[in-house]
Amino acid sequence: MKISVPSEIQGGQDSRVCEHFGICPLFIVITPTNGEISDVRIEDNGHHQCGNCIRLDEELSLKDISCVITRKLGMYPLNVLKNHSSSAVHAEKKCTVSRAMELFMANRLTAYAGNAACNGECGC
Repeated sequence: MKISVPSEIQGGQDSRVCEHFGICPLFIVITPTNGEISDVRIEDNGHHQCGNCIRLDEELSLKDISCVITRKLGMYPLNVLKNHSSSAVHAEKKCTVSRAMELFMANRLTAYAGNAACNGECGC
């Protein structure tokens, strides 16, 4: 299982979760094993412009992402995640990546429903 968290800066687990999945500059890809974080990688989001999520299918397949922890997520990426048997969960406001992972591993984050997806009002 690999978890992808959109990030604003290259601070690893200490960085803040980016407000919107589609326009984040970086992803922190985390592998939890037996309740512990066993691997952390910082990945550049080479296509971090709004509406440029078309390559998401390929990215998810290549990186074997099981879940995305994010603040805001559009309907297209949410559907792509579902098509890849991946999920998305809400992060808290102003949350660090490590706090988001702590809540995720404690099963305290809420799954995205279709009606919770961003509809473009967030500047996207």
